[in-house]
Amino acid sequence: MIGNGNIQRPGFSIIIRTKNEEQFIDKTLSAIFQQDIDLHFEVIVIDSGSTDRTLDIVRRHAVRIHEIEAGDFSYGRALNLGASLAEGQYIVNLSAHCIPTDSRWIATLLSNLRTDPGIAATYGRQIPIIGLNPFEERSLIAVFTPNSEGRIYSPFSNANCAIRKTVWKKYPFDEKASFAEDFIWSQVLPREHEIRYVPEAQVYHSHPLRLKYWAKRSYDNGVLAQYLEHVYGFQYKWGGRTSSATPKEPYLIGVFGAAARHVSRCLQTVIFLVKKRYLKFIPIYPIFFVLEQYFYRKGLADGYKLYGQWRG
Repeated sequence: MIGNGNIQRPGFSIIIRTKNEEQFIDKTLSAIFQQDIDLHFEVIVIDSGSTDRTLDIVRRHAVRIHEIEAGDFSYGRALNLGASLAEGQYIVNLSAHCIPTDSRWIATLLSNLRTDPGIAATYGRQIPIIGLNPFEERSLIAVFTPNSEGRIYSPFSNANCAIRKTVWKKYPFDEKASFAEDFIWSQVLPREHEIRYVPEAQVYHSHPLRLKYWAKRSYDNGVLAQYLEHVYGFQYKWGGRTSSATPKEPYLIGVFGAAARHVSRCLQTVIFLVKKRYLKFIPIYPIFFVLEQYFYRKGLADGYKLYGQWRG
């Protein structure tokens, strides 16, 4: 491992976005500085208003810190800022709570970029922390497990990825999307630029089961679905059908048209909880599900008001 202490120009730059990440940030940074890699690197932390011990913890490590106002934050804006500050030829985006599973994580993630100029970006597997959040655990397993054709559901993820900086300069991230700037980037990037999944480059990635957090995330999902449809013409794969003639239609579709899909999903989740012996989470699931659906639909309605008559 060659860290920030050397004055040599870094070969790559790791960008980490933080806000109140005291639970995992020390483990993440410690794992970064234990990497076995033959390139010099720098770590840039973009903090958007942490009020816990995050910055105190970050300052124990050899990193560059750039603080922005919480009101100025979007995932795409923070990553674009970090990339603009980066000196390395490769940009590594890593979520603050994504902990590399071994000392070869970064070498594995960068390997294809270093040997094949036709590859624009790589992204690695995300492994849930067992038992922390069973609902997200089931989702991550499904998203990053290859199907019968060897493909995975996620086309790209800024939680654990590496991008050639020259490509990012031509195609920066969307700064207006509530999130999923990585999904948008993967869809608008010209096809001659390959994005390669590297499952061996693994990180642990889970969010605690805090209902307030998941309510906001579900709401943002709804807003994002409308943004994708009306700004880009994309259908949001994770949210199902979204609109479109009137903002009332998503509610009717949610209540009637998608009933069978919701029942199937609920049954599959309960079966997963039973198989994993997460029995204490079964009584919580109906609350989680209703909250998720309510705020998603609310986000759809508000998103339609914002983007339903989008004119660019």
